[in-house]
Order: sequence, then structure tokens, then C-alpha cells
Amino acid sequence: MDWLATLYAAPLYAVALLSAGLAVYTWRRRGTNGAGAMTVFLLALTTWAAGAALEISVAGLPAKLVWSRLEYLGIVTVPPAWLVFVLQYTGQQRWLTRARVPLLYAMPLVTWVVFWTNEAHGLMWREVRLEGGLPFPALEVVEYGAWFWVHSAYSYTLMLVSAGLLGRAMFRRSRLYQVQSGVFLTALLVPLLVNLWYITGLSPIPHLDPTPFAFAVSGVLAVWGLFRFRLLDLVPVARDAVIEGMRDGVIVADSYGRVVDLNPAAQEVLGYPASKAVGRDVGRLLGGRELPARGNGAEIKLGARNQQRDYELSVSPLHDRRGRDQGRLILLRDVTERKRQEEELRQRAAELAVSNAELENFASFISHDLRAPLRSIEGFARILAEDYSEALDEQGQDYLRRVRAAGRRMGYFIDDLLDLSRVARRDMQNDTVDLAVVARAVVEDLRASDPDREVEFTVVGEMLVEADPNLIRVVIQNLLENAWKFTGPRKHPRVEFGVTRRDGSPVYYVRDNGVGFDPDHAGKLFETFQRLHTHDEFEGTGIGLATVQRIIHRHGGEVWAESSEGEGATFYFTL
Repeated sequence: MDWLATLYAAPLYAVALLSAGLAVYTWRRRGTNGAGAMTVFLLALTTWAAGAALEISVAGLPAKLVWSRLEYLGIVTVPPAWLVFVLQYTGQQRWLTRARVPLLYAMPLVTWVVFWTNEAHGLMWREVRLEGGLPFPALEVVEYGAWFWVHSAYSYTLMLVSAGLLGRAMFRRSRLYQVQSGVFLTALLVPLLVNLWYITGLSPIPHLDPTPFAFAVSGVLAVWGLFRFRLLDLVPVARDAVIEGMRDGVIVADSYGRVVDLNPAAQEVLGYPASKAVGRDVGRLLGGRELPARGNGAEIKLGARNQQRDYELSVSPLHDRRGRDQGRLILLRDVTERKRQEEELRQRAAELAVSNAELENFASFISHDLRAPLRSIEGFARILAEDYSEALDEQGQDYLRRVRAAGRRMGYFIDDLLDLSRVARRDMQNDTVDLAVVARAVVEDLRASDPDREVEFTVVGEMLVEADPNLIRVVIQNLLENAWKFTGPRKHPRVEFGVTRRDGSPVYYVRDNGVGFDPDHAGKLFETFQRLHTHDEFEGTGIGLATVQRIIHRHGGEVWAESSEGEGATFYFTL
């Protein structure tokens, strides 16, 4: 081949190098939506420009035809590659199925095969020759074949569809992405119009295709777009999916405080559509507020007077790669419901404080004012029993025993009620506690209270927990006292305190072979003042298990019971 150094080929080599560089850049970022198709497009452009440059640079018709075949490989690939990119960019990926994409490239492949075999059928061109009227010999097509016009119609259709999609994106997307779509649309239309100008014979240089030179302009636009807008970093589809779908209002303001973009939530908050909000001062839209350069947590009220809502305002600065101020990102989060709940919590806290104060006064009243007359009743009843029992007949002594028994029950009731009150009010001080040690101490106290009674107690192993020592003793004492009490009718009473596991977590239990209870009434066990047995059957106040439940809940655990009437009961608890 005879090589000709010509100034006409130099711009085409530059276009090829520029396109190749952009192809490498986009391939390195191929994880971004659309980058793969853009890489294919840029490689096709590189092939087109390089083939055209080499065609110009060589002499002789055979050599020019060889490089024109390389050139056509790029020519036929550009339209479908560009359409694939535009479909991805505009969020129309549903059309890019595994079956449709190969069909999209089928026509370019057929065209390239037809071009390579043109000498056999003349479908691409019927006659081609060298034109010598230029400073260099140029390839001139005297007459195009039928398939050339089929290929041209197909390519123009793809490019026009791409232009339509980008045009629609310009009108349907926010102002920021209108500019982005416009860059791509311009990059498409420039070579499209120049190529049409060449094919119709209007070019002043009829035998030199200026389309690759037009793609040089497209390359510059693509580079400018990539570095100015970073178009492949966040395509509008991602913006729509994330920003448009956010419940929080998002506003983008430029360095002068003017709104350049806002999502639907922000439009609803401000009461302005995007068409009226864009370009206005963001501070005025936010009620005349002077916005800080940055800051989180400030609260503002927006909306009509009778429909105002509370919003939390967050402002973040926006900088370019050089750190220069480009504007601010403003986030508006509706906190009306949260503030309402906070107000309800404050009111409840105040009501709880009043209730606690009243409970404190009630506990003080029980401790002092109610115990004093009760002690008097008990004291005088004891004196009557000790000093005047002979003066009372059998009925009188029975009345006296009932008085003393009622006094004792009242005393127990007051003690249990005070314990329940203290459980709710006292601060917890957790420490490592061995439940087995606590249980054995309670068992010794029970045996000491009734030395003549024989009960088989079983306390298994070591059971270390993190709990308030005083409160957890109240739990174990109540449960073991219940077991002691309700096994009274049994000839061979048994009580077991141990641990099992449920879902991998320890569950502690107290099991007895006492009288048990009706499982249909298990829900009442832990309610205050609820009893499943009468006073004549078993003494009690109905407060002990309510106290147990309250303590267990304060430790973040659960308590429940299982039983069959007449077959004993098992009380479980977790911490």
C-alpha cells in the first residue's frame, strides 16, 4: 500500500483517538447503567473514524476498499449501540430483552456481510471508482445498490427513535436532567444532520463523507457532558427511583439560593409545581427564612395557617471536584406526627408523675395511718383472747378468732400492696445473682416457718443471671411460697426449681404437685386482686403474682403458668 500523509486524515485520527479514550473511560465504569452500550457506541465510532482516515491515507482502489470495509463495521454498529444506550438512559430497559437485542444487531450484521460480498451481487453499490478532482484520490460511489437504501432507512429509523426518546426525556424530566438529555440529543443530531447533508448530495465536497468529522463534535459534547454533568454517574432513571419516590421533600438550590430542582414531595410541601418553583429564591419559598450554609435539626412550620405542619430542615453544601461552592441540598422531613407523639408522651409523663405522687401518698397513708388502727384492733383482740377468753362463750370466742384472722389478712394485704408499690417505684441495680442460692435461702425460711411439715424440695445446679438481687428474691419467694401453700393438701408434696431452654434461651421454672388450677382461667393469675381459690381453701391477697409479673417485666422478661386442675402447676419466667 502507498501511504499518503494528508492533512485531511489527521482530524479523523484525532476523532478515533478521542473515541477510543472515551471507550476506555466508560468501560472502566461499566457498572454504571448505560456504560456498556456507550462503550460499544464509542468503539464503533473509533472504528468508523479510523477506517475513514486509513481509507483517505492509502492510494489505489483495492486498498481503499479494504479500509472502507473496516469503516463500515463502525457505520453499521453506531445506530443500534446508540439506541441501546438511550433506552437504558431513559429507563426503557424492558425493551432490551435477550431476544430483542440480537435482532437489533441482526440488520447491521447482514449489511456488513452484504458489503463484504458486494462484488458478487452489487447490492451495496453498483459502481465505484477513484475521484481525482481532490488533493488526494477519493473513493466515489457512482451508483448505490438497493440494500444501501434499506440499511440507510434502518439506521435513520433507529437514530430518530433515539432522538424521540431523548426529546421526550427533555420535556418530562426536571430542569437539571433536561440539560443532560439536551447534551445527548445534540450529540446525536449533529452527525445525523451532517450525514443526511452528505447523502443528499448537498455537501460542497461530494466525494468526502463529513460524518466522521461531525462525530468529532459529538465526541467533544460527550466529553463535556461527562465531566460537566457526570452523566454516567447518576442517570435520570436512578434519580427518578430514589429522589422522586422519597417521602421527604428534596430541594436543590444553586449558589445564589435559587431553586434548580425539587421532587414531588417538596412541590407538595411548598404548594408550588416545579414549573413555578424553579428559579425562585428558596428562602422565600420556605417562609422568608435565611438558610444556613449547612445544618441539621432546625424545625419550621409550612402550609396554610389552619393546615400548618412541622418539618425538620437539613441543609448540606454541594461542591464540585475542586471544592467550589455549587449550591445547597435541602431536605424537608415531615415531623408533625412525631411531635404529636412527643407531646402525648410529655402529657403521659406528667400524668404518670402525678399518679406516682398519689401512689406515694397512698403508700404513706397505708404504712402509717392504716396500720395504726389495725395494730390497735389486733392488740385489743389479743388481750381479749389472753385475759378474757373464759368470759366468752364458744360463739364469742369464734367471733374473736374471726376478728383476729381478718386482722392478719388485712396485715398481709397491706404488706403485699406496699411491695407492689415499691416494685414500681424503686430503681433497679442489677448484679450477678445465683437464683439457686436465693431459692435455697427461701426454702430454709419456709421450713423454719413450719418445722413439722415435710416438703420435698429440689433446686438444680447453678443459675447465674443479671438481675436486681432484691427484686428477684421477691419473685422467687412469691413463687415458692405459692408452691408451698398449694401443695398443703398433698401427702407427699414436691416442689422443684430449675431451668430449661426455649429457642436457645434459658427459661426458669417452679413446678409443684399441688392442687393446680383451671387452665381456662390462667389469664387471671397475674391480675391484681384476682384469686382462683377462696379464702376458706387457701389464704392470699391476689397481689403476689401481680408483683411477680411486674418485676419480670421490669427485667425485660416474660412470665406464664401451665396447669391441669388437681395435677399441680408450673410457673415459668425469663429474664
